[in-house]
Amino acid sequence: MFDEFPKLEKRLLEIASNELIAAQDQMVLLGRKSAIERIASFLLEMIRRCERKGEDGGELRLPMNREDIGDYLGLAVETTSRNLQELVTKAVIEIPSAPLIIVRQRERLEEIAEGEQKPW
Repeated sequence: MFDEFPKLEKRLLEIASNELIAAQDQMVLLGRKSAIERIASFLLEMIRRCERKGEDGGELRLPMNREDIGDYLGLAVETTSRNLQELVTKAVIEIPSAPLIIVRQRERLEEIAEGEQKPW
């Protein structure tokens, strides 16, 4: 089939490669990052997904609630809520109403996600 459709082979390899990269990123996220770094990384990934679809990454409509986010990140819902609130308190993000999150300081979010700077 790949002989008949060489573009299909290239596209499938590209998809598989992207999935492996995402899986590796998730393992690093769960294994090495603090709670706040995990949440910042998660928000940045949601921003990138929006931008790939041509949407504004500054306003996120999260597809999951805090409990689901915590499960995805390996965190308790209380830890997820507390760290999201800390990002709000420090004006990195704004949560006018669930599930909307407005990113106010993307660069700061990136620094937190990478552990380059202490969150506070």
